Amino acid sequence: MFIFSLKIRKGKLLLWILLAAAWAFLLHLWDPSLLFPAYAVCITDQLTFRYPSHYQVECFYPEKKPVVGEKEAFVPFLKTSEQIFTDYSSEENGISFKYPSGYTLEKIDLPGGEILSHLEFRHRENTSRGLVQVWALSGSLEEFLENAKKYSQQDFRTFSSKKIIVNGVKGCLWEYTAVDSNGLLFKGMEAFLNKDKKMYRLSLFAPVSHWTENLTRTFYLMLESFRIH
Repeated sequence: MFIFSLKIRKGKLLLWILLAAAWAFLLHLWDPSLLFPAYAVCITDQLTFRYPSHYQVECFYPEKKPVVGEKEAFVPFLKTSEQIFTDYSSEENGISFKYPSGYTLEKIDLPGGEILSHLEFRHRENTSRGLVQVWALSGSLEEFLENAKKYSQQDFRTFSSKKIIVNGVKGCLWEYTAVDSNGLLFKGMEAFLNKDKKMYRLSLFAPVSHWTENLTRTFYLMLESFRIH
């Protein structure tokens, strides 16, 4: 009786070993992407990873955090297909920059002698818009900006101002929310750079309800690409 029971236990043990081996073999052959579709990303030889296909990846950042102050503006080091940029260059005004390909760019001639160049860019879905201008300055940039804010018709709700240096050119960065003439609450980010008695302005605006971190990144990418020749 004892011998019979021992044989049965040995048989069960052998069965469990065979099942475990079969599971190990199947797991070795199993491709998780068949059950969980994913994309693979490879950044040079430094980083490779997979992420679920129902997720959206926009930008990758190094460990260092963005700094806007007396140092150069920081931007992401990798842009995805949603952040494809187009080059713009003007020999007449001595500027070049990049702007998102999802925006249309239009040059508009304005009367008067203060604004030397006026460019407007607008998202194709009309969710955001911006300006690139070149001004002739008769005084200092600080005086100009002080008067601009003082006599502005915008109803500012929040406002911050910081000194910046972009590609060796000193300037000022405004970030604010305001109510326009139609009662719409919007957000604005504007950079003002000063060189050789000229002011170079880059602005981006959007309703607060449509403002996202991607717009903030777009602004900094454009600002980082801005060159004065």
